[in-house]
Amino acid sequence: MAENNQNSLVTKIATYGSFIAIASFVILFISIFFKVFI
Repeated sequence: MAENNQNSLVTKIATYGSFIAIASFVILFISIFFKVFI
């Protein structure tokens, strides 16, 4: 059970990490758009 819990924790960390990376890319593109249009 301990190994399964640890594996699920690693999967959660990987999922949150990829989600944060996508969100940061979206914020970066939005900031570039604001700099270009304003």
